[in-house]
Amino acid sequence: MADVTPTELRSHLYRVLDEVLATGQPCRVRRGGRIVLLVPEVAPHPPWDFEARPFRPLVVGDVDALVDGPSVAEWHSDGGFEL
Repeated sequence: MADVTPTELRSHLYRVLDEVLATGQPCRVRRGGRIVLLVPEVAPHPPWDFEARPFRPLVVGDVDALVDGPSVAEWHSDGGFEL
């Protein structure tokens, strides 16, 4: 986004805010030779963002035992499995 003056910002405040939020690009407001940046807040990662959280193993122990161990379990009507 291009630099804006405080007067331009006042005239188009909601448009500028919407653009900053939509694009994530900061808006530079120039006043008296100095610059103020309007930047979107960086939100914390949502809980379903698996890339942001450390890896937590789902299998504890020997992973090869899952592959080399019994592959078929039969369900019995008495409510149990037989390997």
